[in-house]
Amino acid sequence: MGLFDVVRRKSDIERLIDEVRTAPTAANLTALAERYLVVGDVDHALDAAKQAVDKFPGSDRARITYQSIRKIKMQGQIAALQKRIA
Repeated sequence: MGLFDVVRRKSDIERLIDEVRTAPTAANLTALAERYLVVGDVDHALDAAKQAVDKFPGSDRARITYQSIRKIKMQGQIAALQKRIA
């Protein structure tokens, strides 16, 4: 990954944050969550996805994104519990 990729990804996140601040929609909140996930920031991704679900409970995309990110976040605990069960 080059320097330009890092700068471009950061500017994508900043652009999405601005969009969410000015006019939050389910689409831009989930896009922000997905972009955070791409750069490896699971905590911020989970926060953005949670906001999307809270503000737009009828959005399937928001719900699915939130569930997916939550599963990724909990994967370590899931593996530890599976190991204890086995």
